[in-house]
Amino acid sequence: MAMLTRLKYGDLSCWMHPIPADLQPFVRSWCGYEERTEAPLQRREYPGVQVVLIFEFSPPLRVYEYGSDSRFSTYSGGFVAGLHDVYSLTEHHGYLCGFQVNLSPIGAFRFFGIPMSEISGRVVSFVDLFDKNDLRHLNERLGNCPTWSDRFALVTDVLRRRILTQGPLSAFPAYLHEIESGRRWQTREMAEDLGFSQKHLISLFKRTTGVTPTQLRRIARFERLLQSLRSDRPASLADLAQSLGYYDQAHMNNEVKDITGLTPASLVPAF
Repeated sequence: MAMLTRLKYGDLSCWMHPIPADLQPFVRSWCGYEERTEAPLQRREYPGVQVVLIFEFSPPLRVYEYGSDSRFSTYSGGFVAGLHDVYSLTEHHGYLCGFQVNLSPIGAFRFFGIPMSEISGRVVSFVDLFDKNDLRHLNERLGNCPTWSDRFALVTDVLRRRILTQGPLSAFPAYLHEIESGRRWQTREMAEDLGFSQKHLISLFKRTTGVTPTQLRRIARFERLLQSLRSDRPASLADLAQSLGYYDQAHMNNEVKDITGLTPASLVPAF
C-alpha cells in the first residue's frame, strides 16, 4: 500500500492514506487518530452527507444524543452514525485512539446491506448492528493490528469484500452526487427525469440514504456552507446565503441554528 502520512493538529495526530481508486465512489474519507489531553475534551460534530463508522481502541467516547447537551451513551466495540441533520457532542477523558471511515450514502447502503432508514438519525453499536456477522469483531481485529498500515489494509479488504462484490451501480447515485454538489433538483423534477413517481422516488431515497430528497438537500447545503466558511471566509453572509440557495440570510441563519445550535458567524472562528 502507499505510504502513510501523519498530520499533527495540536494534541491530535491523524494518519492519512490515499483511498484506493475502486473505493473512491463509496468512501468519502478515512483516517486513524490518536489524542492525549490533560483534561476532558468535548467536540461539537456537524452533519454531512456521509455515514460515519468509528472503531475505538481507547476507552469509549461519550456520544451525546443529537441536539442534546446532557444525554449521552457509550458504545464499546465501535459504532455507526447514520445520516442526520442536527449536531451532536462527543467527549473523551484525556485519551482518544481509533479509526474513522466516512462512507457515502450509497457506499453505506452496499456495505451494511440493510435499508438506511434503520440507522438514519441514530447512533448504533457494531455489536447490535452485526450481531450475527463476522464484522461484529472487526473493531477488536483492528485494535490488535500492530501498525496503522495494517489497519488501513484490513479496512480496505473489508470494504472491498462488502461493497465491490455487489452488482453494478444504477443511474440513481449520479443524482445523489449532483445534490451533494449543489444542483437544486426538485423532487418532482428528479422523479420525472428518472421515470419514477414522486412516492417511489422518496421511498428509494429513504431506503438507500435513510432520508428524503428534501432532507438530503438540507444536509448537503449545510455541508457546502461549512466548506465555504472554512475556505473562502466570505465577506458577506447575505451573498453566501444567496449562492447556496437559501431564500435570504434570515433563512440561512434559522436553518444553521436548527442544525448546529449556533449562528453562521459563530462558526467562522472554529476553522
